[in-house]
Amino acid sequence: MRLLLFLVFMVINKPVLAQLAFFDESSLKISASTKKFIAKNQNDPKFMLESCAFLTDCEDFHYHKMKLKIKGNAKDAFSEMLKSNGKKLWSGKSSFDLVYDENQGLYFDQSSKDLPNIGLNQVYFLELSITPKVKIPVAFKIVIIDPVDLILAFSYLDKNESRGIQQLSFHQQGEYFEIIHETRFKSESDLRDVFLYKPFHKMLLNDFYQKFENNLLIAR
Repeated sequence: MRLLLFLVFMVINKPVLAQLAFFDESSLKISASTKKFIAKNQNDPKFMLESCAFLTDCEDFHYHKMKLKIKGNAKDAFSEMLKSNGKKLWSGKSSFDLVYDENQGLYFDQSSKDLPNIGLNQVYFLELSITPKVKIPVAFKIVIIDPVDLILAFSYLDKNESRGIQQLSFHQQGEYFEIIHETRFKSESDLRDVFLYKPFHKMLLNDFYQKFENNLLIAR
């Protein structure tokens, strides 16, 4: 009878137990800022929830839009992004720390050798190097992967410092393709949102796409 009750408890509380299993910090190779973020928010039931499922869900948030053109094929570039793992994709000023893959029910940190490729419902934890001495954690969930319209979107977690969503769309234009990167964001600080977010966000995106373009050249 006790065994039966235990099994029922496990089934009912599976999402909670999955989160609790994550927080054995001693066994995870992650940055100090991410550890601090986890320790602060790990017991909140909204910790693993996205703040926006779609770009339109956050229309009242602040907005940032960036466009860039790269020589090549949009479908191939989108496919290359999806074939990448977190450590390959975020290896610069935005640095991969950890991913929870809901599809496998597993966690992978910096030391993992078999990191999963980018996939729907994965939760990523990165450390952002704003300056050499200022490093902040960011956590988001992959909420859209559209291989037909070539759209990838990820939403900041509800407990992240900024809430919102980032959406990448790929468009073929002759021998070049264009990436439109749209961001909706909002925090509890007007100072952060109005004066700080956009310049540092642009800096991090420039670094991200420079490395992504280099990966495309290597893939060719």
